[in-house]
Order: sequence, then structure tokens, then C-alpha cells
Amino acid sequence: MYPALFVTISSVLLIVAILWVVGCPSFRRERLVNQTCVSHFITQNTICIDLKTKVEKEWFLDFQSRWRGHEENINRVIIDLVSRIPPNSIILEAGGHVGDTTIMMGLQLKLLDNRSEVWSVEPDKTKVAFINKIVTENDLAPFVKTFQFALSDKKSKGNIIRKKGSYLNGAGAWKVQESSTHAGEIKFTTIDDLYTSKKKLYLLKLDVEGFEIKALQGGKNTIERFKPVVIVEAWKRNEQKISRCLSSLSYRKTSGKLNGDIVYYPVDS
Repeated sequence: MYPALFVTISSVLLIVAILWVVGCPSFRRERLVNQTCVSHFITQNTICIDLKTKVEKEWFLDFQSRWRGHEENINRVIIDLVSRIPPNSIILEAGGHVGDTTIMMGLQLKLLDNRSEVWSVEPDKTKVAFINKIVTENDLAPFVKTFQFALSDKKSKGNIIRKKGSYLNGAGAWKVQESSTHAGEIKFTTIDDLYTSKKKLYLLKLDVEGFEIKALQGGKNTIERFKPVVIVEAWKRNEQKISRCLSSLSYRKTSGKLNGDIVYYPVDS
């Protein structure tokens, strides 16, 4: 009797242990054969990903280099802003690239757990797939959403003009171009058409490689309604135009450039 009882109890414990291992996401991630992990150089938060394809491996090298020490000044500003986000709010980042800033913010929101989200807008389907893979494998789905679009002042189609060679090029190594024939590999949309949420838009971050003015013009109604903090990558050729555009929407520039970005706040904030 006792040996049989011992065997039964042992079998039950073994089954429970197997079910726990299979059902535990963090344990599953530790068992991935090709798992690669990296910690953010400021927050020290860590992500892990199972890299399977050549494109995933190349995008991860870009992601990893950014997480190890990229644009520290503006990253610290963003981290501070996210730490003060009101509950049930949205951060909209356009020009998500490989998701380095998106995932940094998403991990912060996961720790805050106040029902806020990051919306990442990126036209390149391979980058969107890469971001989604990180999101899935790090339990970030409630905090990060992706949208495969480029931003402009109207809906249209166009193409990504890529530098020849490897996919592994910084965001500045490719441009988006609208098509006059309404044909192309990518879709353009506006912030006003994209942002259908009733939640407060808390932060708008634009790094859209020359489409900053058009993106702001296509988001005028949303910006006027929610008055988010706005961070825009500015170039010499468009910095004054960006400032005039946001000034017309009652925004003020708070400082000089931080790693190429300028932070704007509503005048009445």
C-alpha cells in the first residue's frame, strides 16, 4: 500500500512541476536556445529575445547598441516624463525604428502598472515584427501597441527609400517618400486619423526623418484637444518651422537640443 501511495504522490508532484514550468513565461524565456538579453544603460531594466532570423539578429544589434549608451540626455528626460504619467494615458511615438525607446517606456509602464500604454508607429514591417517579438516574449502586450504606418498630413501611400546593402542601418539611412500615384509598399496616415482613443495623449514623440511638419499638421486637432508634451527631432532646415508650427498651437520650447531633439510644453502648463 505505502509504495503505491508514494508512487502516486510522486507522479502528482512531477505533473505539477511540469505544468508550472510550461506555464511560467519567465521560465520559458530562460529556456530559449538562442536567447539574448540586454539591460538598458540608465534604467537597468532587461529584455530577452529568442533570435531566429538574420533580420532579427541584425535589428537586435542595432537595438543593443542603443540600449548600451545612446542619446543619454533625451532618454533621461523621457524617463522622467514617463515616471509622472497620469493613469490611463497614452504615449505616441512615431518613428519607432527598432523599438529601443518604445520598449524602454513600455517596461517603465509595466512597473508603474497604471493602465497606460505606448503606441509605436513605424512604417517598416520588419521593424514592427521585431518590436512585436520583444513585446510578446517580455509580457509587454498590455503596455505596448504597434502600428505599421508613416505619418503625414493626409492619408496616402508611398515607399521606403533604403540604403543598399544590409537592413542594419540607422533610421537616418533610409527615408520615406509619398507617392503621387497613391501606390506603394507603405501606408501614410495622420495623427488625427490614428488617434481614436478617448484616453489622454500625454506625450507625443516624433522622429520621422523630415516629415515632422506634415505630421504635426496632420495631428493639429489631437494636439489641441489633449495638449501633450511634444518631443521632436529637429534639423537646421526645419527647426524654425517646427517652432513656428508648435507656437501657433500655444507651445513653448523648454530648452535647446538634447541629442537632436527639442522638448515643447503647452504654454499654460
